[in-house]
Amino acid sequence: MQKTTIAAIALSSMSVGASAQSNVTLAGIVDVKVRHFDNTGSGGRWSVGEGGLRQNRLIFRGTEDLGGGLGAGFWLEAGFAPDTDAGASTGGAIGFNRVSVVRLTSRYGEIRLGRDSNPTFNLRVHCDPTLATGIGAGVNVSRFLARPTFVRASNTVQYMYPASTGGGVYGEVMLAAGEGSVNTKLSSGRVGYTIGTCDVAVAVGEQDVATGKLKSTLGGASYDFGFARVMGYAAEDEVPGTTERTCSVATAVPIGLSEVRVLFARANDKETGATAKELMAQYVYFLSKRTAPYATASRISNSGGSAVAIFGSTPLPIAMNGKSTGFDAGIRHTF
Repeated sequence: MQKTTIAAIALSSMSVGASAQSNVTLAGIVDVKVRHFDNTGSGGRWSVGEGGLRQNRLIFRGTEDLGGGLGAGFWLEAGFAPDTDAGASTGGAIGFNRVSVVRLTSRYGEIRLGRDSNPTFNLRVHCDPTLATGIGAGVNVSRFLARPTFVRASNTVQYMYPASTGGGVYGEVMLAAGEGSVNTKLSSGRVGYTIGTCDVAVAVGEQDVATGKLKSTLGGASYDFGFARVMGYAAEDEVPGTTERTCSVATAVPIGLSEVRVLFARANDKETGATAKELMAQYVYFLSKRTAPYATASRISNSGGSAVAIFGSTPLPIAMNGKSTGFDAGIRHTF
C-alpha cells in the first residue's frame, strides 16, 4: 500500500512537470535514395543510401513561456539511417548526435548550451541550395570536411541574435570547451545582414586539431530575383602547412511545382596547387509541402595531385587526379 502511494505521488509530480511545458513538438525527416558512384581506379557501385536532399533526423522540441518576454526550452535532434538495420544512428555518436541543447530566449536573442552546428558551417549551408547536403553539396570539395568540429561541436555555449521580421542584423557566437581533448576546442562566429531578398554574411572560426589550429574565414551572399535565387561563398581554411581556398556559386530556379538547382564549387591548396572542381545539377519536384522526389548528378574532377571524392563514395578509393561521379534519385518526406 505504501509503495503504491509513493508511486502515485511520483507519477503525479511527473504529470505536473509535463503540463508546465507549454509546447512540445515531435518532427523529423525521412529521406531514402538509390545511388551510383564511380571513382577513377575503383569502378562503379550501386547502393541504397539516405539523406540525398535532407539528412534524416528525429526532432523533439519544447518551449515554455516564462513571462515578461522570456522563454525556455530544449531542442533534441537525432540523426538516423533508415536504409540500415534498425535505422542505426548516424554522425559517429549515439543518441541526439545532431543537436542537443537547452535554450533561454528573450527579445535580446537566445542562449544555447550543449551540442550544435558550427557557425562557420552554417554560412556554407545558407549559401548552398542543397543546404550542404548530399552528393552535390559545395562542401564536398573540401578536404577539411571530416574534421571533428567542422560541422558540429559539443560542450558549447552559444549566443544567437535573430534578424527582425523585416530584416536587419543577425549573428551567432559559439565557444566550445576543449576539456583536455584534441579536436574539441572551438571558437566561431557569424554575422549577417538581410534586407528584402538579399542576405550578406561573414564568419570566422578557430578549431583545435592534432597539428595545431584550423583557422577559417568566410564570406557569402544570396539574392532572390523571383525567377531565380543566386548564392555563393568564398572561404579560406588554414592549418600549419596547408591553406585551402574554396568557393561555391549556385542558382535555384523554380519551375511550377519543381525546382532546378545548379552548383559549381572549387577547392585549391595554396601550397601544393592540388585542385578539386565540382559540378552539380539537381531536380526536385514538390508533390506537397511534405513530400518531394528528387534526382541529383554530380562530378568532382581532381588535378595537381588532388584525390577528393564525392561525399558517401569513400568506400571506393579514388586515384590521384581522378574523377568521382555520382547519381542518386530518392524521396524526402517531412513530418
